Amino acid sequence: MSAVRVTENVTFRISYPQHEWLETLQPFIADVGERIVATGDLKRSVLAARAAHPRAAEFFVIDPETVQESFALRPEFLFAEWEASALLIREGESFSEIDLGDVEGGLTTLRSIFSLAACGVHDRATIRRRLVEPQRLVFDLLMEDGLFTEAASRPSRLLRLASGVHRLQHASLLYRSRTTGILVDPHLHSQFGAQATDFDRRDLEGTVDAILITHFHEDHWCLSTLLMFPRDTPIVVPKVPRSSTICGDMAALLRRCGFVNVFAVDWWDPPLKFGEFEVHVLPFYGEQPLRFEHPSDANLRNWGNTYVIRNEDYSSWILVDSGNDARGSMRAVAERVRERVGPIDMVLSNLRSFCVFSPLYIDGGMYWTTLSPAQKERLPSMGSHLLTLAPSGVAEVCAAVDAAFYLPYAHWWGEPGSVPGVHGAPETEGVLLGELDGHLRAVGARTRIIAWGIGDAVECSSRRGPVRRAYRG
Repeated sequence: MSAVRVTENVTFRISYPQHEWLETLQPFIADVGERIVATGDLKRSVLAARAAHPRAAEFFVIDPETVQESFALRPEFLFAEWEASALLIREGESFSEIDLGDVEGGLTTLRSIFSLAACGVHDRATIRRRLVEPQRLVFDLLMEDGLFTEAASRPSRLLRLASGVHRLQHASLLYRSRTTGILVDPHLHSQFGAQATDFDRRDLEGTVDAILITHFHEDHWCLSTLLMFPRDTPIVVPKVPRSSTICGDMAALLRRCGFVNVFAVDWWDPPLKFGEFEVHVLPFYGEQPLRFEHPSDANLRNWGNTYVIRNEDYSSWILVDSGNDARGSMRAVAERVRERVGPIDMVLSNLRSFCVFSPLYIDGGMYWTTLSPAQKERLPSMGSHLLTLAPSGVAEVCAAVDAAFYLPYAHWWGEPGSVPGVHGAPETEGVLLGELDGHLRAVGARTRIIAWGIGDAVECSSRRGPVRRAYRG
C-alpha cells in the first residue's frame, strides 16, 4: 500500500518573533558581558555597547542617569506572548519558510495536515477527502514542494515492547505498558541534527495515548512535532502563570493549534490517569537563570515538570535537566516522592553540569535578559554556580528514592543504535556514567546503572528486573 509520509531528508521547526529578536540581541548581550568582565562597570559597559549596537539597544530601557537601577529588557518584550510566526523547512542544504500569516487557519491548518500526512497510514486521496478548503490547497502545495511524499508503508522500526521504555532521540522517551503508550518530549524531523535514518512519525503510529512535555527549552518543546498528532491526543504541559521571554504558555499555544485535551496542572496534584499508567506531575527545580537568587521578577522562570510514570510493572521518575534553585531542591522533592509514591524502579536524567558560564548561557542570552542590573554586573562571579544536578546530585536523588536502576538520557542526538554525543561538552556519556557510579557508591545507593543507546529499550516485568534490548532497526 502506498501512503503519504514526511520526506526523509526534510526537517521542520516553528519560529517565533522571539527567535528574531534574539538574533538582534545576542551581539549586544555578548558585548555588554565582555565589557563588564573587563571593567566591572555596568553603566560604562551598557553605554558603550549601545553605541556599538543601536538597533539592539532599542529593545532595552537605557537611561544614562539610572542605568545601574533601571537597565532592563522592555516589558513588552520581556512578557510578550509566544505567537508562532513561521514554519521553517530544511530539505538537505536548502531552506524555505512558510509565513503562518499567509496560511488561512495558521497553526490549526498545519495541525490538520501534519496529523494526517506524517503518520504514514493514509494515501493522498484519503487525506484530501478528510481536509477542507483551504487545507487541501496547502496540502497540495506541500506535496508539490516535496515536503511530503508517497511511498510503500512499512512497520515501525521500534522493537516490540510489552512493558518498559524506549530511548528515542535526545530527551524523547516512549513508555509502554501492555495497552498504553506515553511519549515524552518528542522531536521528529528535528532541525537539531537528526539523522536520515532517524525515527519518524510512522514508528509511533498506534503507540501513543498521551504526551508529556517537561519544559519550554527547544530541545524538549517541539511544536512542529506535536502538530503531527491528532487533535484529541492528551498532552500534559507545565503550568505557566505568565508568558515571558524564557517560557511561553504551552497550554495556550496548543489550544491555538486546535488541541482539545491539554492538561496544565499544579505540582503534587492527584496523578493523571492514561490507560494503565498514572502520571504524577512533580516540581522541576534547577536550570533557572540563577542558582541562588530569583531573577528580576518572580514570573521569570523556566517553568517545568518532572514526572513519575507508574503502572503495575514499574515506576519511573524523569528528572530531565533539573537541579536546585532559589525555590527548592530536587533532593527535597525526592524525599517527598519516596513518602508519596514509594521506591522508584528507574530514574532517568541528564548528567551534564550546566553552569552560569557566560551571558549567553543555556538559551543564547534570553536568561540574561531576565536579570536585574545588579545581577548582570555580578554574573562573572557566578561561573561556578551549578544549575543542574550533575552526577553527584543525581546520585543523591537515586539514594533518596531508593532507585533500583538508573538510565541516562537527554545527552543530544545521534544515529539510532549508537550512544549519543554530549552536545557542546568534552564529556562522553560513558565518562559521565563513570562519575555517577563513583557518587552512587559514595552515598551508599543500591542503584544499578543500565547503559543503553538511541533506539534501545528496557523491558520491565513484575516477575523480573529490567532487561535491556538493543536497537536493530
